[in-house]
Amino acid sequence: MLDSFLLYYEKFCIKKFSLEHNAEVISIAVGNNSEIVATGELAELPALHLWNANTLHNLGVIKGIHKGGIKLITFFKSDELVASAGIRQNAPILIYDVKTF
Repeated sequence: MLDSFLLYYEKFCIKKFSLEHNAEVISIAVGNNSEIVATGELAELPALHLWNANTLHNLGVIKGIHKGGIKLITFFKSDELVASAGIRQNAPILIYDVKTF
């Protein structure tokens, strides 16, 4: 099953779709500069995808660290870092450097 997400730019009435996830997308975060997006899946070993918001080019994928799903994603430190939290109780919060993603 392939799942997708949609970015909608209300100001310009533009819709963009991505179909690169292999499981249901349950979380999304947009960077402060609106040029970077991260999405997380609901799966036994979910993937965290990092995207260019303008082109939907996949900048990287991390898979197999969280278990069950990724329920929360946020960017911080001028979009240099992205944090993700798993869906399970007492799941760790993981922090990634966007440059080495």
